[in-house]
Amino acid sequence: MNRSVSFFLAATVFLLYCGECRADSAQEANGSHGAPGGNSAESAKANIEQMSFLTGKWRAAEGDEITEEIWGSVEGDSIVGHCHSVQNSKSTLYELIAILKGGNALVMRIKHFKNGFVPWDEQAEPGDLSLIKVANNEATFQNRSKDTVTIHYKRTDDKLTADVTVLRDGKAKVFSSAYQLVK
Repeated sequence: MNRSVSFFLAATVFLLYCGECRADSAQEANGSHGAPGGNSAESAKANIEQMSFLTGKWRAAEGDEITEEIWGSVEGDSIVGHCHSVQNSKSTLYELIAILKGGNALVMRIKHFKNGFVPWDEQAEPGDLSLIKVANNEATFQNRSKDTVTIHYKRTDDKLTADVTVLRDGKAKVFSSAYQLVK
């Protein structure tokens, strides 16, 4: 698959690809789908303000595909964003994304919707992704299900890159997207 495929369409392909991933695997690894845990020894200690680099309206366009990812500002113990992908003038994906503080750790939660705002099957969702690394304007989240999904965000000036790495059966696939800040 082309490395320039948008992050969210790549995530769609992956999540459909591993539809047999069990929600209970994510629950076992993360404690539950209740309050965010951060119970992993590998979770990076961070404060929610370190995620403020995501704030803004980000846009990626390639051919007939446009993806926008919009993040609000950090408020309280979370930051919330959403994504909308359009291809051939048709909505293909919607996402609601939250990064939440739980104890000393941060957890990313994502809900996906198909065209028509129809929710995906719960078992197709990646589960909670724990923050495993944080640095200046950069963060890496990873889940703990059968297939490992790692999402790495990095901001440089008015550009935001999102790299998704999917490790399945010992084979890694990397999908990258480059967003431009819309002013």
